[in-house]
Amino acid sequence: AVDKEKHGGPPGKSQESTGFAVLGYGKLGGIELGYGSDLDLVFVHNASTHEYTDGDKAIEVGRFYA
Repeated sequence: AVDKEKHGGPPGKSQESTGFAVLGYGKLGGIELGYGSDLDLVFVHNASTHEYTDGDKAIEVGRFYA
């Protein structure tokens, strides 16, 4: 996990509006999740991966979301 106090966050994004979403497909999307269910998750972000975070020890935005 990224230490947000150390690395900051993506430029132009706030704590309330991170530009990040998790989408669930298959059984998870149908609210039928069980032990034998297929779990497909897609992580989506709305930020340029060529930028750097705004903290003291900046890292690439792509690494921040990963």
